[in-house]
Order: sequence, then C-alpha cells, then structure tokens
Amino acid sequence: MKKALLLLALSVAAVLALQIFSLAAQDAQCGTVDVIQFPVDTATFQMVQGFGVPSPRHNGRYHSGEDWFGGRDTSLGQPVEAIARGRVTYSSPRAWGRDGGVVIIEHLMPDGSTIYSLYGHLMERGDILFPARYTCVEIGQIIGAIADVRPAPHVHFEIRVSGSDLPGAGYEWEDPRTLGLREPSAFITDWLAWLSAAHEWHITFADAPRAAPLLLNDNSLLTLNGPYLRRVLPDGRILWRSALEKTTVGIVGFEGAPLLVFSDGTLQRVDYDGNLGESWSLQTTFDSPPLALGDGRHVLHTADNALIAVSANWREIVWRLEGVRPYLRAYAGTDLLAFVSVDHEALLVSREGQRIGRAQLRADGAFAADVAYTRGGLWRISPDGDWTLAVDVVSQSNDARALAVRGSSVYGFDGRAFFAYNDQLLSWQAPLFSQQPLLGWAQLTLLENTLLLISASGHAAAVAAADGTFCASLRVWNTDAQALLWHNLGSDGLLRLMIGSTLFALDWEEFSC
Repeated sequence: MKKALLLLALSVAAVLALQIFSLAAQDAQCGTVDVIQFPVDTATFQMVQGFGVPSPRHNGRYHSGEDWFGGRDTSLGQPVEAIARGRVTYSSPRAWGRDGGVVIIEHLMPDGSTIYSLYGHLMERGDILFPARYTCVEIGQIIGAIADVRPAPHVHFEIRVSGSDLPGAGYEWEDPRTLGLREPSAFITDWLAWLSAAHEWHITFADAPRAAPLLLNDNSLLTLNGPYLRRVLPDGRILWRSALEKTTVGIVGFEGAPLLVFSDGTLQRVDYDGNLGESWSLQTTFDSPPLALGDGRHVLHTADNALIAVSANWREIVWRLEGVRPYLRAYAGTDLLAFVSVDHEALLVSREGQRIGRAQLRADGAFAADVAYTRGGLWRISPDGDWTLAVDVVSQSNDARALAVRGSSVYGFDGRAFFAYNDQLLSWQAPLFSQQPLLGWAQLTLLENTLLLISASGHAAAVAAADGTFCASLRVWNTDAQALLWHNLGSDGLLRLMIGSTLFALDWEEFSC
C-alpha cells in the first residue's frame, strides 16, 4: 500500500513538473520583449478615460486602465494589436458578457520582470479570431476587434504585474497602483525609451527632485530626491541612500567635494560615502536652488523675498537685492541675470546685484547669453537693459521655447521647429520630429556639433547644429510642465539626464549627430 501511494505521489509530481517545464519552455520560446508599441494607433485614437480616474458611472470606483476611442462611427470593428511579443494567458470572447471579451498577454521584459497586458471590450469577427491560450504572439499581431459596447465602442487597456488569468472589472474601489496595476501610457512610453539603442540605464524615483544632481569626478552622481541623498554609480546602480533631517535646496561642487545647501541657510560638506562633515550658516533662509554664475559665485532666492549672491568660498553674502518675488526659472547671461515669474514677468539684474529692469512677456520665453527669445522674436539685451529686436521670429503659439547661443550663431526651438541664425540671417530651419508640439518648458544646449533638446514633455532629441538634420530622439513619461530638467556629458561618454523624477543615461556617440 505504501509503495502504491509512493508511486502515485511520484507520478503526480512528475506530471506537475512536466507541466511547469512545458509552461516555462513556452514562455522562453515566446522570447523577451525587444520592441513595444501601443495597442492602437495613437495618431487616430485618443484616450477618453485615463488611468486611476474615479468614474461617476461606476459609483466613484477607480479606472484600472485606459480607454482608447477611435472616433464616432469608426471605432467599432477596428483591430487591436499586441503591444509586444509574449504568451497568451487568458482569452475569452465572453469574459465581460455584453461588454465584450478580454485577452491577457504575459511579457518577459529585458530587466527580468514579468508584466501582463490586458485588452478589454473586444470581439471576434470573420477575419479576426482571439488567440488561443498559452500560444505565443508577436508585436503588432491582431488579437481581436473593438466590440459594440457601452457607452461607445472603445478598447480598455491595462498593464499589470499580476493577474495573469483574471479579467477583472475595469474598475477598482482602491487605488489601482496599490493592486499591481500600472499607468499604461507611462509604461509604454518609458519602455520605448529603454529599448532604444542609446539607452544605458535608468532610475525612476518615487519622489520629485529637490535640485539638480551633482556629477562627481568618477562619473557617479549625488542626487536629492525627497528627503534622501543618494549616490548613483556610473553604471546606474545606487550605492547608498541617506535620509537627511533638514530640507535641502541644492548640492554643488566645492573645493573638489560636494556641498549641501539647506533651506535654513546651513552649508555642510558631505563625502562620497554620505558622511556629513563641517557645517556653517549664512544666517538666512533659501527657497530656491542655487544659480551658478560661472565664476564660483551662486545666487539664491530667500524666504523673505530677496536675491543674494554668495561668494565662491560659500562664506559670505556679497550682495543682496530686496523685493524680489519667487521665480519659476533663472538664467545667468553674459552681463545680466534673468528671473522669470509664473506670470511671465522677466526681472533683469546685473551680475553685481543692481536691478536693471522688468519686462512683461506675453508667454514663456527663453534666455541665453545676451539674447532673449519671446513670442515677439529674438532680442538683444544690452547691459543697461535695453531690448533691441534682432530677428522678427514671430510665434503665436504658447508652446515650449528654448535658446542656445555660440558666438554669432543663435539656435532656437519654438515647440514646433528648430532654427538657426548667424549674424541675424536664417541659416536653416527644421520641423519637429513629433507630430504634436512640445508643451511645457524646454532647454537647448550645444554639445560639440549637436543641439540637445530636453523638454518637460519628456523628450530628449539631438539635431545637427550645422543644418538641423534630425539625429535621434526618445521620450520618457513626465506630466509636470515645470519639471526639473538637467543633463551632463560625462568623461565616460555617457549623457546623463534628469527629466522630473526620471534619471537616465544615454550613449552619447549613439545618440548624437
């Protein structure tokens, strides 16, 4: 009897092991994701209900995915495609009853993680059948058609970290992020970037950055996100994390080592291992990151609405300008400093702390050297604060503007196109790489022979400074129109960038022109 039971147990174990091996083999056979896309064409479909949005139709429950709609009388019957290669783990044309069927696909990502994409409100039609469970699909493979569902035909799209065979209801009483669901557009957008040839590594922080990172001599970084100071190694690994007890506004290089700038006016040395050292106070309070003037001095805004300039040794306040309200952005030019408020007022200050003048801009502007780019055109600003129209580049849009200057050449971006002027004559003009204009603010920098654009819309792009030829672009997910933008090209050939809470590195030789 015992022998029979033992044989039975061994037989069951063998069958289970065979099934597990078979499923694992199928998963391996389906392959790792190396390219990704949206399930529908985002140029013709629009998102009509976003992720995590409370729904009045469903008693305030949170939407667990995104609804994509192709337009009146055009969505019904449109094909829906797999976002990437993977293995079908659920497939039922009747999963949601009158609200259509559901397909779930398992994807093995290059970082070793497993995610699931769910497609709801689907149907079969004569030439389109649901894929069979446990079969492999490839990116772009049609897995169903949009069904005739309430309130109008659309596809419900989810990204999950679990729930391989649970179609769910499309709505949750709890925040879907806490239930293993992810924002689909953010996931797809980021992975389009991470799968690009230039991508080396990335980190997405839970907290927004307090200030720009500091690149160290060994190409590692110190970052300030939320209350934490972190050291990020050159290859993107986080070596350590230290919780700071006080609020920081910046971290700068000082005498070959990092220096923390706290909002209470304290300055404190910190070493590469995160150990805090000597500290001293400037007896004031800060509410802005430090603006480097390029000569060792820094300018900061104080909580009592003043501008102060701090000496190169960070021990003295060399000038103070009263009556300066908080600003959105600050620029250090050749002769002047520009501080732009949220309502587009530009305050001009000399590098020695004299108030030069104010200018009310009609929309957001950009400054570089002694040039300003506004809706009215390109302007030269004298040390006395006189504005002279240099080029009548009229833009009626309120899209992103950015500016870079090298010698007599002025390079610009207006949210829709790049351009270059030399001695006030147009050298070239090149259209935007994207179908949609870039919104939010942007930065334009000349690195070697490449113009690098980074924007709060999450884009990073490279165009040739000589003629505007498009070279490369990618986008990371960011929804903050005023997000922190930062970049630095290391001696190791990696371009490190921060857009909002995302820090990432690109192979500059691969990405540049």
